[in-house]
Amino acid sequence: MNILSIGARRSGNVPAAATLLFGVAALALLSGCPQSNDGPASPSEASSETTEPAPPHSAAVDTTHDSAEPAAGNSQESNAAEASEGESRGIRLVLDVPEQAEEGDDIPITWTIVNESDSPLEGAILRSTLFFGLRDTITDAKLEQTIPRLAPGDQTTLTIVFHATTAGTWQVRSNVEHDNQSLVGAEAVLPVDEAPEPEPIEEKPVDLGPPLVDDLDRLQRLDPTYPVWVDPEKKAVVMVGTICQRQAPLELFACLRQSKEHESIVTIDTKAFLVHAGLLAIGLEPGHPVQFYPEYVPAEGPEVDIEVVWKDENGKIHRARAQDWVRRISDGTAMDYPWVFTGSQFLQDEETGKKYYYADSTGELICVSNFPASVLDLPVESTSSNEGLLFEAFTERIPPLGTPVTLILTAAKTEASSAPPETPASPEAEDAQPSAQASPE
Repeated sequence: MNILSIGARRSGNVPAAATLLFGVAALALLSGCPQSNDGPASPSEASSETTEPAPPHSAAVDTTHDSAEPAAGNSQESNAAEASEGESRGIRLVLDVPEQAEEGDDIPITWTIVNESDSPLEGAILRSTLFFGLRDTITDAKLEQTIPRLAPGDQTTLTIVFHATTAGTWQVRSNVEHDNQSLVGAEAVLPVDEAPEPEPIEEKPVDLGPPLVDDLDRLQRLDPTYPVWVDPEKKAVVMVGTICQRQAPLELFACLRQSKEHESIVTIDTKAFLVHAGLLAIGLEPGHPVQFYPEYVPAEGPEVDIEVVWKDENGKIHRARAQDWVRRISDGTAMDYPWVFTGSQFLQDEETGKKYYYADSTGELICVSNFPASVLDLPVESTSSNEGLLFEAFTERIPPLGTPVTLILTAAKTEASSAPPETPASPEAEDAQPSAQASPE
């Protein structure tokens, strides 16, 4: 099957008398039918070589000829005057379209022409228009097809396959013409529904290997899927991510995967509420996120130390404070502010009534600019406006992009407590508090 694109030269096996005349939007013609030698060529053949190029969003049609019984189904024949005229000349036209279709479908449209007269039908043309006019603009395509010679009692079937790129109500109008006179007509309505939204496919996290800690056996995994653990003896939350940025202004130190990698150093494939649950499990209680209105109130909460651990290309293990990977834009020195456990927020979807953890919708896990959704934030004013960003990546200290890195979160020395951690309620509970339920690795 050859493709005749809009404005391109006509393919050799497209019927010589078949011409596409295009309106505001256009269709491409896919041809699989042999050239017919019956009857004279269409007067419009000469203009087919100079068809105007189509707009970029064009649909496509596929034309074929074959012999078949008259089509049945959701057909609409011509109005009374046209039917009477067609019957008086002994020509019958049946137009068949599907009752329903969806956006993106390839939709067959079939015409059956029957010669019920006592004379042969020669030199006839089927002229059809597909148009869509229920929106601000009208999209249409005009199609001319040569009808092969039909002896008395003969019939032929012509079919196009229309690729429905737009949902709505399409209409098809057709006429069999001879010597520029209409012999018979038919029209049909083609409803095209919007395609359903595809079900989201949740990708499984990439296995980055075990976390770089001294004693793996001590770790308890918070979720069987995501790389977040708790070390109950060391009172630490452990995560594994990858380096996603080394040279850029920063709004975050670490973000959730597929969220804000363009302005974060580390990306972690996890859920933010699991990190919240882990911090609860080691005995920390959240403060509150930043407040901007009616006046600025900085983020508050217990301070959290963050250590980063990674291997170089030779397998040597390196350690650093997370602050050492962040530097001030103003003077190039490493950031010296601590992070505090703000705890993000739980919000409620107005449509479904379902509660959700704010940071899971924004990706704002460990921030260096203030965000109301952040799980960990700075306790000082730090804008997220591009012209006022305070920090950037400390490029020389950060390993190559894609390097797996372990983050170890512990209570800052001034926040450490000997009190045993409490087990909070599940995040799906009525009060929507993250859970510290852990499972062995």
